[in-house]
Amino acid sequence: MAIARVIHKGRAGNPAVLKGLEDNLQEIVASALSTPEVALTKNDVALDFKGVGNYDDNNLMVFIHANAFPEHMPDIDSRLRQISEKIHGLLSPFTRKFGRSINGFVCLFPIAGSMAKF
Repeated sequence: MAIARVIHKGRAGNPAVLKGLEDNLQEIVASALSTPEVALTKNDVALDFKGVGNYDDNNLMVFIHANAFPEHMPDIDSRLRQISEKIHGLLSPFTRKFGRSINGFVCLFPIAGSMAKF
């Protein structure tokens, strides 16, 4: 299970940009975080979108909180790069449309923990 929180402002708040993220981000995250032992699907990734004011230069911030499977740890940076590159590719058409890039960053927070059903 993972949660991807998308914080946006400015051009990144354009409905077409948000729709593109909404339609693709779950699959991007699930694909990057899957292992042979733990195959995630887009249904294993919850999305949360929030618009904010102009407090810094980033138009888009993506924070991903995910279970810290031991299989992820040796190559966590490559998994993060994979997510970042796919988001960048997804946003490229909007860069051409707006004449300026949608800048931002992705943070991946592996969380060690356990859960119990109730």
